[in-house]
Amino acid sequence: MKAICMKISSLAMVVIIVAGCSFSSAVFNQRAYEQSVSLKVDALLLMDKATGPFEWSKPDVDAIKLEFAKAYEYAKGLPHNEETVAQYNIMMDTTKASFFGFLTRWESEGKLGAAFVTNSKAVVSDQFDRIMALESGKE
Repeated sequence: MKAICMKISSLAMVVIIVAGCSFSSAVFNQRAYEQSVSLKVDALLLMDKATGPFEWSKPDVDAIKLEFAKAYEYAKGLPHNEETVAQYNIMMDTTKASFFGFLTRWESEGKLGAAFVTNSKAVVSDQFDRIMALESGKE
């Protein structure tokens, strides 16, 4: 009888653990995915303007930073979304090869060379693709 109780207790623990794991995974969020796609398109188009004077595009830079902040805060509010939030943090780091790093350099230098813009767009595109992959990989 004691052996049966032990087996039932062990089985109950396994069920609780498995159930707990299944509820702790992130769920696909269409809005978060759409935000990242929209931001990617807007960011890459804005980066094309960096061969011209920063001041001409400052309103666009301010607008995309606002949209980035909204997407970031939305991502932070989703449960079990730490990897996506970490990727947004990388992209917003002004000291790294990232979107915000690109914007900081553009502002400080006034305008950027075409080759630098092209190379930077590839890096930023990959960073956005990582965010989209993280979201689309959710169930």
